[in-house]
Amino acid sequence: MDTRTYEDFHAEVMALYNEQKYGEMYDLLTAEGERFTDRAQEYEVLYLRSCMAARTGQTELALSLIRESLDRGLWHGEEVLRRSPSWQSLQGNPEFERLAEESIKMSAAAYVGPQMEVVEPEGGCLPMNPCPVVIALHGNGSNIQQTMRGWRPALDMGWALAALQSSQMSGPTTFIWDNQETALRELGEHYAALVSGHSVDPKRVVLAGFSMGGETALRAALTGTIPVKGFVLLGPGGPSINDSEPEVWAPLIEKAAGRGLRGYVMFGEADDTIPHDGIRRIVEMLNEGGIPTGLEVIPNTRHEYPPDFADYARRALEHIEA
Repeated sequence: MDTRTYEDFHAEVMALYNEQKYGEMYDLLTAEGERFTDRAQEYEVLYLRSCMAARTGQTELALSLIRESLDRGLWHGEEVLRRSPSWQSLQGNPEFERLAEESIKMSAAAYVGPQMEVVEPEGGCLPMNPCPVVIALHGNGSNIQQTMRGWRPALDMGWALAALQSSQMSGPTTFIWDNQETALRELGEHYAALVSGHSVDPKRVVLAGFSMGGETALRAALTGTIPVKGFVLLGPGGPSINDSEPEVWAPLIEKAAGRGLRGYVMFGEADDTIPHDGIRRIVEMLNEGGIPTGLEVIPNTRHEYPPDFADYARRALEHIEA
């Protein structure tokens, strides 16, 4: 019996993608993907199978897999439909356009808007004893539930946890932060609701983010979208972090100077989805700009929350509080 986790399976799949072995990737997804029955996993497997079919010139197969996905209620958002590199060859195909129109209608019907889930530590947050709070953002293609599981260790440290979910949907159970203007506006609205509905210490607010949520958290902290003491980034990635010129962050770092911000950045040693050198340079720029920022590389870890994340979260929060 295969006991591999989905994370292990996904890493094997993406290794084939990075090697441009698209046919082998399709075969692996087809042979083993069906045993992963979580809705988000089911969605991703079908999506990747269609992408690999398109990349290997099997247009009809790619379209049939999109049809199968829709039949299962697993639609694609317009950003995915139009910007997926693997589906560029399908743009303008009459059947693809018909499926895209159906998918967009399904996505509109499923729209739920921005979400926030707040959990207070044992004993609660009281007016005379307000709690520090971690405001955590999911990565692209993730959701509020995965964020809550990842950052739950904060509760054991006496912090309240507010997990936020974007209104931007990429699939029936997955959400993205691609439109940063919308993302920052929603963060401001969530913060206002958080402080009005819970006794949290406004001087001890930390903004955390994974992957694209990390880029969003960093931008929100530097721009002052919400008044935070610091930021914690895990495996940060996104258009501006992945940019070959980290200096694009210089104006925002300069703007944030003097506000007393502190930061902590972590990424997996085996994470090949983000630019390690670029992230190191951004951390250097933050420190040079007067924003003390720690950096920690997590051994034997890919683009994920490590199993012992509690230890890393504790060090990160202690650095922010120093």
